[in-house]
Amino acid sequence: MKLKKINKLSILYPSGNINAFVADNIPPSFRDEVSRLILLKYNKNKPKEKQIEQVCFEAKPLNNKTIARAELNGNEFSGNTALCLTFLNLKKIKKGNIEVSGSSTPLRASFLTSDLVSSQMPKIGLDCFSKTKEGFSLIELKGIDQIVVPKFFNIKESKQKQTAKNIIKNNKLKKDKAIGILFTKKVKAGFKMIPYIYFKKSVNWQLYKETSCGSGTVAVGVEKFLSQKRAVKNLKVIQPSGQKLLITVKKRGNELLPILKGQVKLIYQGSFSLV
Repeated sequence: MKLKKINKLSILYPSGNINAFVADNIPPSFRDEVSRLILLKYNKNKPKEKQIEQVCFEAKPLNNKTIARAELNGNEFSGNTALCLTFLNLKKIKKGNIEVSGSSTPLRASFLTSDLVSSQMPKIGLDCFSKTKEGFSLIELKGIDQIVVPKFFNIKESKQKQTAKNIIKNNKLKKDKAIGILFTKKVKAGFKMIPYIYFKKSVNWQLYKETSCGSGTVAVGVEKFLSQKRAVKNLKVIQPSGQKLLITVKKRGNELLPILKGQVKLIYQGSFSLV
């Protein structure tokens, strides 16, 4: 299979972390190559803040009561992808269930205003929380473990990366599950966050600084919930992009229910040449 063109590509900006959505029916075995070509061509000569960070593929929902489904190449979950999928599919009906890879259950989502959307995140068990050897909060989420580090926010990027690597090494966290290191700072509006993701790409592991992180925002909200032992509502988490995401965390029985809210901007929608 050799594609020359994508018939419908949507490029969206959900408070940073630019997502590309492929609506064409692309078999999973060809998605790595399609993603590579999209990133190679679109990102060429663009500054980092205007580059696509991840490519998603719209697919047929597994549940017949679900409006839309998005799949990432590694079958991981992404909160920003959930917001983008909501923006693309719920404008007319306003509310409905969506599916995102990495989550075994449908997620309730809402189209709130012209650019503001919200989506339920995967539920989290109360046993998701532990401490690292340094005393930092470790939150286990779907497909990723997030470590909230309320220190080192203003140090140089090179030192932040080395600190992140040291935390991963000290706690023996090198495994198949992705790991997020979130440097946070309390501000009047809520929190500022600088997220680094340690993940496996092909056979190698990489530490990557993100411009925005939905799952990291969830972890900050969960850590806040656990520290104050009560619900968190619309906590503002300012991303490296300068934009904000809002996180609400409620307790339902023995589980936590996070809801992510943010603005999404459509950058481009149409056909896209791969050659």
